[in-house]
Amino acid sequence: MKLNPWMLIFGMAVVTYIPRMLPMLVLSKRTIPEKLAKWMSFIPVSIFSALILSGMGT
Repeated sequence: MKLNPWMLIFGMAVVTYIPRMLPMLVLSKRTIPEKLAKWMSFIPVSIFSALILSGMGT
């Protein structure tokens, strides 16, 4: 059975899209508690700091 390359690309796109879209659909109707929203605001800063510091250590 020969697989069409476009069907393969489409299948990979669907498999990639579903895990990103499902949480957004499920959580879009809920409100996030204020403490959780404040905690999540620090995540990008901590990730950036970890990337910078790991680069400096090597």
